[in-house]
Amino acid sequence: MTDFRAKIISDIKKTGFPTELVVESIFNAREWYVNTHEYFIDSETQKGREIDCTGRFLAFEKKNNKHIKALIHVYVEVKKTEKPWIVFTSPKSKMEKMLTGQLVATQHISTRDALKSFHEIHPTHTYPRYGRAVHISFKSDGSTAFSAIVSASKAALEGHRNASKEEGFYNDESCEAFIYLPIVVVDGELFECQLNNKGEVYIDSVKYLPFRFNYKSPAYSDQYSCHLDIVSLNHFEEYITKIEESIHVSLSQYIKKVEPVAAGDS
Repeated sequence: MTDFRAKIISDIKKTGFPTELVVESIFNAREWYVNTHEYFIDSETQKGREIDCTGRFLAFEKKNNKHIKALIHVYVEVKKTEKPWIVFTSPKSKMEKMLTGQLVATQHISTRDALKSFHEIHPTHTYPRYGRAVHISFKSDGSTAFSAIVSASKAALEGHRNASKEEGFYNDESCEAFIYLPIVVVDGELFECQLNNKGEVYIDSVKYLPFRFNYKSPAYSDQYSCHLDIVSLNHFEEYITKIEESIHVSLSQYIKKVEPVAAGDS
């Protein structure tokens, strides 16, 4: 390799683009439908806004002519950093434990019936705490983290708002669930900061954790809180694998409850 090429590669590695390629390759290897640098219309600005990567995964089950399908949409913002990301967490409130904050739309089935096991197995849903704020250590400006959280959340919120356009996509009789997950992937060190039982601050390295993003404006008055996951790049494939597992198990358990078709009813 020539010195010139080495300098180019060294410069490229300082950007987030190689990390985006890694995220895309993980989706492709797991046979997700993936797209990069998609745009969505931001209701607040009425302009196109870019999201680094989107992934879509379809799961379905069938029994006795009963179909249930789930389409998972993930909206990923990728951030490469040489500075550690610190996510400040506190215990989930009683209300937050009841209301998942996850963006779901369903047809011919209740969210509770379709996704009970999904929530139980989801890699961060049972986490006892929510992220409340993010600090990038040794850096005075934390706008990079906030911008990533806003972009991923708005992309998922807009996808959820457009869910009605997808209803009945397969057929009018199928049970369908559409799940919209905003994610920030951090290519760098990721820590959780919380108080211990003595009221002292301590930090711990984490693979991924949930973040409760509360946002409200005239354009987003109906959707002011959502569940976002912050995931270390080193554990992103593990995270995606668990998302797949959670939806497959959920659909499988639901379809097992479907009553057999009586003779002459089919």
